[in-house]
Amino acid sequence: MSAKPARVSAASGLMALLIVLAVLILGYSAYLIETEKALDFQADMLEPSPFIFRPLVVMQLISAGGFLGTVVAVTLKVVHSIFAVAIVFTISTIVFGRFGHAKAAIQSTMESKSDIRKQEFECRITGSEMLVSVPPNMNHRTGEPIPGINDNNPYNQRFFRIDAKPLKLARQPESAIEKLQIAILEMLTAHADVPASIGNHHADATLMEHSKDISRKVKAVMARMGRKDDLAGLVGLAHDLDKLLAYRKKGDSWIKNGKATHHNTYSAYIVQHLQAFNELPEDDQNVLVLVLRYYHHPDQLPLNAGERVEHLIQALREADGWGIRSERTNAIAAAKDNPTTTSILSDGLSQFFADADINRYKGGSKADGWTVNAVEFVIVPASTILEGLHKFLPAELTRQLQLGVDTRIFGHPAIEIITDTLRDMGLLMEEYKDMKTTTGLFDVKVGMMRFSACFLLDKMSLVKLLPTTVPKWGMSEYGLRVRKPTSSNPVDDEPED
Repeated sequence: MSAKPARVSAASGLMALLIVLAVLILGYSAYLIETEKALDFQADMLEPSPFIFRPLVVMQLISAGGFLGTVVAVTLKVVHSIFAVAIVFTISTIVFGRFGHAKAAIQSTMESKSDIRKQEFECRITGSEMLVSVPPNMNHRTGEPIPGINDNNPYNQRFFRIDAKPLKLARQPESAIEKLQIAILEMLTAHADVPASIGNHHADATLMEHSKDISRKVKAVMARMGRKDDLAGLVGLAHDLDKLLAYRKKGDSWIKNGKATHHNTYSAYIVQHLQAFNELPEDDQNVLVLVLRYYHHPDQLPLNAGERVEHLIQALREADGWGIRSERTNAIAAAKDNPTTTSILSDGLSQFFADADINRYKGGSKADGWTVNAVEFVIVPASTILEGLHKFLPAELTRQLQLGVDTRIFGHPAIEIITDTLRDMGLLMEEYKDMKTTTGLFDVKVGMMRFSACFLLDKMSLVKLLPTTVPKWGMSEYGLRVRKPTSSNPVDDEPED
């Protein structure tokens, strides 16, 4: 049988430590007395010092001298030494701990950056070469000959630069199409924060999310069409790849890169420069280039492009529209689910109305809304709110609500949440005389002009909200008339004058 390992409890360990200290203190005290150094040691411990705490009773015992005074003096020295060591150890642990965390953070950052693979693609455009010829010469000081130079590429031309980040794969790609998909995904992954659009066209989606989603949807559309094409997922993944060149970050926002080639035309060129592209069969290469080059402009597609190209473009355009609608719906749902949206939107609407140029009282070129003294409402077109509200909301909520995009379309996805917020604020009028709206909107007439999809806002509630602003609005120079509730089916509406 093997012996069980001995276990030492905390209490027994502390007792052993105290015994050792007592033996050391008593032994050192006896040594000081024997060598006649006890009085000097006692005098040192009685000298004033800001670093030694000495209660009065301790001072009296040391002053009394003898063996007890020496023991007390040695004990005081040992206790303060232990305390000093503890302070130094604590400070060292904190300092080196932070240094270690900082070093680890730096190391993590360096490792993250080291994952990025730098990619530069050289420009080779037929007819763009320039020949620079320098004839042989002679050094006028030494007389040594200097050889001439013939350089047909005097500039280090670079067409574009897009970094890539390697992916962790469950298996290695087998076909040329899979290799090209991985190459594209690596570029999208290295730029995971690039938005799918700058103008809220894709709501809150990133380019990587949008590209993956469209890749799946193109395959679904092709399947519904009864067609199978190995390039279906690839064209969806690469269709907006040129946005990596078209957008750049400025501060916390994304802006269009004025130096980059215009979006919608260069995804094909980017894909062509990837090594895996050269492994595709020639027919696949031609089809992929034509689809990526012309899917935004199908009317410019060459007549002899072929049915395969036309079907892929049709599927890509349908999937892109389907994807955008899905992204917008998801963004609105995310805004609704956020418990802070209502309060943020209420504050933003209050600021919007405070800033609005109602009746052109600020002298603007067009009015943001109208009212007259004889009516209890203020007319504000829904499109005016959709176009101006973004100035008073956080960027994330602005993207989710897609403000500034398709503002003249009745079915804008943000109208419902804006309507609900106006209702909660007590500003929305849903009944006027014998008319009641189910959409929260009315069609009105201002002078001779007809306006569809307008909010009627309760003027007295606005006075309570903006007591110093509403009186400044004055009266509209035009007559106002509420014609009818806005129909939920805009096809039934009469055309505007």
